[in-house]
Amino acid sequence: MKKKTVSVIMTITMLFQISACGSIDVSENLSDQPGHGKWVDSDLIGSVSKEDDIRLQDDFAAAVNKEIITSVTFSPNQESWGAVDSTVELVQSRYRQALEDESINSATAEVLRSFERLVLDWDERNKLGVEPIRKYIDDIQSITSIDEMTEYQSSIQRNPFNLGLLMPKSVDPQIINVDKSQLSLKVPEYTLFKKENYITFSSDALGAKESADDVMTYLLGRLGYDESSIKGILEGCYFVEQFLAKNDCSSLYNNNEQLFKMQTDRAGLMTYAKGYPLMEILDGRGFSETENFYVDYMLLSKLHKIYDQSHLEELKSFFTVQMLKFGYSTLDRETIEKVTEFGASKTEKDPKIVFPTDDEEFFVMLQKCSFMPAMDTVYLEKYFSDDTKIDKIKRFTDELKKSYSTMVYEEEWLSEETKAATVDKLENMAVQVVRPSNTADYSMATVKEYKEGGTILDAAASAARIVNDHMAERAANPDIDRKFWDI
Repeated sequence: MKKKTVSVIMTITMLFQISACGSIDVSENLSDQPGHGKWVDSDLIGSVSKEDDIRLQDDFAAAVNKEIITSVTFSPNQESWGAVDSTVELVQSRYRQALEDESINSATAEVLRSFERLVLDWDERNKLGVEPIRKYIDDIQSITSIDEMTEYQSSIQRNPFNLGLLMPKSVDPQIINVDKSQLSLKVPEYTLFKKENYITFSSDALGAKESADDVMTYLLGRLGYDESSIKGILEGCYFVEQFLAKNDCSSLYNNNEQLFKMQTDRAGLMTYAKGYPLMEILDGRGFSETENFYVDYMLLSKLHKIYDQSHLEELKSFFTVQMLKFGYSTLDRETIEKVTEFGASKTEKDPKIVFPTDDEEFFVMLQKCSFMPAMDTVYLEKYFSDDTKIDKIKRFTDELKKSYSTMVYEEEWLSEETKAATVDKLENMAVQVVRPSNTADYSMATVKEYKEGGTILDAAASAARIVNDHMAERAANPDIDRKFWDI
């Protein structure tokens, strides 16, 4: 009765408001028309149809975008679509055309074509199963001392994928002096996704752990590890990650004094490390000439507490899980299917597993396996071999600015002073139309065919070493050009 009474009162009130407006004929039944009685959320599939007569004043987004909304087609593994998606599709189609263009026969292009054959040969990938990752896992498990663990982290030959507790991630402008460079050091991605999941028990943390346990149990089981060994590896990994999470302060620094301490030189880095061999690890990876670093100094000052012989097995477990997280998607279809299944919601009885198309798979692997700079280099060679298009875009933007100036002067409601100020702002507006001035040389990358004993992971290791060397070269320069677009 109470709900009904409230409903009647609200209805009477709404009718009173409508009649007071005097602009809508309430006797006309518009309940089935979008924008009137029918509420439209144009972001949802099926909410807008070609037959709908939607007025701009009723639902501007649905009215303007109706043609696009009703013509978009989704691939089986697409959950959403937007303007960016169409651009991505265009770029990917151009990637494909560039690879198929035989006139582009550089060493980098040939390396990419070899890598593509590795990625898309599912017969060979399925034959190999999980074997391509075994030698990387066995190498980690073979480490017998904390000194060898240091040597492992510092070697780009043994450890091409940058596994470690605190490792180089990027070369960036300094926060304090933006014209100077810094090498940013970061912890790896957490197995349970975020550090809070190691500190506060929650349903999210439980779900993340159950999923991770399932994935790692499956992968290690495929590699021949027994139940007891798998349990030990998982416990060891979580032990290290919980230590990192509890001491990870990267998101807490919010004042100039703290930020200044995060920006440090070699002497400061060694002071923070307190015996943890970070400088030895970095120098071994080619960063001996780097002078400026950006680091979570509070975390770094704690790492020596966990980095000793007594924690060697836990550290090995941590690196093992890191390697499996990186490498599983380069393996066979069964592995990818199982991991996808474990990653689905626990409430989803029969998760729908849709494999990507060949192009989607290849483009994901380009990014994951450090080959994207090579692909972008070939793209530039085909589509932007000179500045012709850059000049064309600049001419267009110049005409655009002139058109806006004309529009401003034609507006009667603007004062002459405002018009002059607006046009002055237009004329002084900087237009930056750029293309990368550098290219990536992957001629030294080793990409062997399957018949030669090659694998996707080995190719990825070779590419990762090239990226590491390039990062070390950039980090050695104390100055940074913020207008430089590093491909």
